[in-house]
Amino acid sequence: LNGYLEYRQPTGNAAGNIFARLAKLNLAPSAKAEVEELLQQPQSMPALDIEVNEFVLAGRNLGTVAIQAQNQNKPGQPREWLLTKLNLAVPEARFNAIGRWAISPGSCTGSARRTSLQIELDVRDAGALLTRFGQVGTVSGGEGTIRGSLGWGGSPMSLDYGSLSGQLNINVRNGQFLKVDPGAAKLLSVLSLQSLPRRLVLDFRDVFSEGFAFDFLRGDAT
Repeated sequence: LNGYLEYRQPTGNAAGNIFARLAKLNLAPSAKAEVEELLQQPQSMPALDIEVNEFVLAGRNLGTVAIQAQNQNKPGQPREWLLTKLNLAVPEARFNAIGRWAISPGSCTGSARRTSLQIELDVRDAGALLTRFGQVGTVSGGEGTIRGSLGWGGSPMSLDYGSLSGQLNINVRNGQFLKVDPGAAKLLSVLSLQSLPRRLVLDFRDVFSEGFAFDFLRGDAT
């Protein structure tokens, strides 16, 4: 890491505070595992106020990141960790989230904790974003938004697909699926009345190129 880091010791029931303004933070896969191990209990989590200009996680550049979070310790209630800001930005997209890490509803023990997030992903280039995350040659272009809520059992650093649930709204425009069986897709694209405006401006990219172009893709997912 490169930058300014300040740690304030815990006082009373507080869990301490970390303030950081970093030009770069590079976490190797081994360091990521160590961080996850440290974050097993919310009460050990200090308050965070961190901004990083270049955040690299396990060899993948995630751009700029800003995190603000704090412990909530109300009398008579289990302690929970509130994430008031999680913003990541790369040239292809911006990701914003808020949420909490707390005991799951209905849990009889203090060990069953669940992460809940409200997320918003604004995409400028879906194809380039997927390429950044290793999905090369799946989509070309595409811009839009994905908004909704997600939750899973465990810490914010360990996404558990087995307990993952949520609702998402998807609205993406002007893209092209590259890995699609071209036969029926291209025929439907030629015959569709919705493609008529594209033909009038002499846009036949979905006919003469691999894959299937789309004007918009909208839907709700649970």
